[in-house]
Amino acid sequence: MLDDALVTYGGERKIAAPSENTTAKTNKSRAQRKRKKGKLFNFYERGLKNGDKIKFVADPKIVAVVCGERTVKFEGNEWTTSGLTKELFRRQNAVRNSGAYQGPLHFTFNGVRLTDLPEK
Repeated sequence: MLDDALVTYGGERKIAAPSENTTAKTNKSRAQRKRKKGKLFNFYERGLKNGDKIKFVADPKIVAVVCGERTVKFEGNEWTTSGLTKELFRRQNAVRNSGAYQGPLHFTFNGVRLTDLPEK
């Protein structure tokens, strides 16, 4: 089914309005395609506090220190876990094509991935 169609009137080309059926289908498709945004990760809501140390899954020798509800300190700089994850993979020449990371998936606290910590 076409979303809209070209209609010719006396040599003039015009776009015909879509039918109600087509409009409903188009709106549904847009709604289905919209990305669902999850809740932002928050250290405090997972029971962590400033000064707690988290370890990088790919190299547990890499440690960052929680310094805010969404930030950590690493090498004297403040990062989000996503930004730090990207930087650490960049240093290993292993950055994803998209450059996007879900940072909390790549860190652990007391051996548990941050994403697996229950909300408090």
